[in-house]
Amino acid sequence: MTDLKSLRNRYLAGTLLERLGGLAANLARIKSFSDNPQHKEIVRQMIIESEHFSEWAGLEAQLDIQIKLVDLQRILARWAYRWTDIWDDKEMLCSIVEQADIWKHDIMNLAGYDIDTV
Repeated sequence: MTDLKSLRNRYLAGTLLERLGGLAANLARIKSFSDNPQHKEIVRQMIIESEHFSEWAGLEAQLDIQIKLVDLQRILARWAYRWTDIWDDKEMLCSIVEQADIWKHDIMNLAGYDIDTV
């Protein structure tokens, strides 16, 4: 994974809306990369990166957004911890992919994006 300090600095350089958009984009990537058996480690790294993004995005957010981001961070931490089991179980992987997509839409809504046009 990229140097965490430089990743954090780049991420925090954006506005809250840009940060939330970046987090939503990562969640979309988790979904799209999960269909290739060779992407196991790449997807795990995206999950870990998204954990960090959800923490960093909340630094300047309103309380309701912070609460949502903490919930997401906890879910991502569980996914990362159980990643080998999840990846090896296609049913669990499909469930994670669906959840990532739902979270993507939730985060985009928080950021004020019109998800019908994206």
